[in-house]
Amino acid sequence: MFLMFEKEDLDIQRSAGRVRFLVLGMICWLVIASNNAPCVAQDEAWEYSPYRMQLWLSIDPSLPLTSDQKERLLHQVQVQTELIYNPAARVDATFTPRNLTSRILNELDEFSIQQVLQDELTLVITKNSTDGKDIRTFENVLEKSGAIIVTDSNAALIRREMEPYLQKDSWKPFSDMLKPTNGAGEDLVNQIKKGEVITALVRRSELEKLGRNARMIPVRFPWQMDSLLRTRDKIFAVAVVNDLESIRVQVREIDCAMRVVGPLVTTTTNSLELLPRVIAYATQEAFAPMARIEEADLKTTKMRIRAGGLLTQPEQFDHPVRLVPGDVLVPYVRRDDRNGVPTLLQSLPWTYIAITAGDDKSVDGAIYSGIRGALAGRKNKRTLKVGLKARPSAEATDLQLNVIAQPSLRVAGAEVYRRAPGGEDLTLVARTDWRGIIRLNESTPPIALYETPVVKKADAPSASSESSSSLTPASNPAATPPSDAPPLKSQIELKFPLYMYYIKNGNTLLAKLPIVTGLSAEEAADLPDDRRRLEAEAFIKGIQGEVLDLVARRQILAKRIRDFVDVKNKAEAEKLLNELRTLKSYDKMQEELDALQRRILSSERGPITAGTQIRIDKMFDTTRQMLQKYLQDKLLRDLELAVRTLG
Repeated sequence: MFLMFEKEDLDIQRSAGRVRFLVLGMICWLVIASNNAPCVAQDEAWEYSPYRMQLWLSIDPSLPLTSDQKERLLHQVQVQTELIYNPAARVDATFTPRNLTSRILNELDEFSIQQVLQDELTLVITKNSTDGKDIRTFENVLEKSGAIIVTDSNAALIRREMEPYLQKDSWKPFSDMLKPTNGAGEDLVNQIKKGEVITALVRRSELEKLGRNARMIPVRFPWQMDSLLRTRDKIFAVAVVNDLESIRVQVREIDCAMRVVGPLVTTTTNSLELLPRVIAYATQEAFAPMARIEEADLKTTKMRIRAGGLLTQPEQFDHPVRLVPGDVLVPYVRRDDRNGVPTLLQSLPWTYIAITAGDDKSVDGAIYSGIRGALAGRKNKRTLKVGLKARPSAEATDLQLNVIAQPSLRVAGAEVYRRAPGGEDLTLVARTDWRGIIRLNESTPPIALYETPVVKKADAPSASSESSSSLTPASNPAATPPSDAPPLKSQIELKFPLYMYYIKNGNTLLAKLPIVTGLSAEEAADLPDDRRRLEAEAFIKGIQGEVLDLVARRQILAKRIRDFVDVKNKAEAEKLLNELRTLKSYDKMQEELDALQRRILSSERGPITAGTQIRIDKMFDTTRQMLQKYLQDKLLRDLELAVRTLG
């Protein structure tokens, strides 16, 4: 009995050891994953995770506010902003980092994330020294590198920014290793190229100058913008400017996952007491809620709304994170490498999503795009597709039509038509001017048509469906449309002026472009070079007109000749027959057509795309068929025979 209990105790101890090992392993995995995870993880409870918001407050030094008043203002802004977004967001309001304060106060309308990231410092190791070959990580730098060279100006900047982080063990030795050097950044770059400096801090904008002479050490400095973009979802850059007679508040939103800077929101107030509330509501105007794209085909998509599951108010309540039918989203794509560093950040061109149905957590959307299959594709853990709510801020949009690969060429005189999404009726807007520009100012939101997904009857129930048949009510086969039935159409009134614009040049459709009026003040579309096709179309129209004229003249002469043949007037019949012979024949017109086609498609006039050549060939083939049908010489031969029979 004692041995049995001893064995059971041993088994329990072993099991407990295995559990402790698994728990420790899981903790380590979570720590590593949290350090390497991108800003927006795809495996989190998306609709139940609040937005992580950072608010940067920049106050004009000319405003008569003491330090205590500024601190009180910051606290009140935090409170007012949390009241607006609660419970769907966690807001952290701080004063803007010192290196960005001036830029946000004076150049917020031109603020760019890429510009900020290019100005930040990064750690590099020269490749032209044997001492740097074994240095691969930040830990290697702290252990094996004697000093980290940095210019005087950058050393003062980085020491000032890293002051709050010096209590951590890893940053204190890093600070001690910094060695300022005289000279500009260009001098330090040259020293790294020659191998005179092993480890250095340089600006990202200088990495291109180093080329293959150095490699970057992956390290995230917590005081830099790059680190903040990984730990937040949204950043609000707020500028409070003194306009003497009033206080101007400017806000721009930065979406951290997609690194998109939203439109500038500007408002004013005359009251310092109302200033916190004005700032909070300005952030609401600048805020763009997001939805993650889960599934997508050519025309429809399913999405999950960020933090939508946290909303407790009824659906009629206009909460900032709520997305409702009629809203229009702009889709974005992000693709990361294994370290969570984005390798692709882009908005899908000429593509929008209109929300058609759903609740606070998930919605359906209709895709309107000028690109077939814009959102279709395989899902993977390193790719994130989201839609950000459109926020039109301009009164009109100037659409400029350019020629691909030829920036100086514009598509002038092109016809632009407008159609409601999914509709049938085309309305001519206008033609592009000599600059290839047309102003689009339609501000009335349209009623869009979209396809309702058709549920198809399964051929045979699967094992999973059989096992759950007792829990799931059976569908009515009579209510299921046949598989070959046309897709059902539904309609919805959009909240923004999203229209489909069709660009035609001559008889050819060049592009189909969905555009939200006012989303941007300017849009540019690169279209294929259509000049050769237009030239061919003009000549072909001339030839076809000439053919129609010849056909009419031939038929008139043939009728008169037959009339003279009927009355036995050979002299007049022969006179008209000679006139008929002088008209261009089928062979003559065929020769002119072949010569024209060779000249237009000649390689001496430059390359021509395969699509353009196909269109040109099709026009010439149609004209040849016209010649064969109406200008064959059989008519002339029949009339000559009729005249000869007169003797």
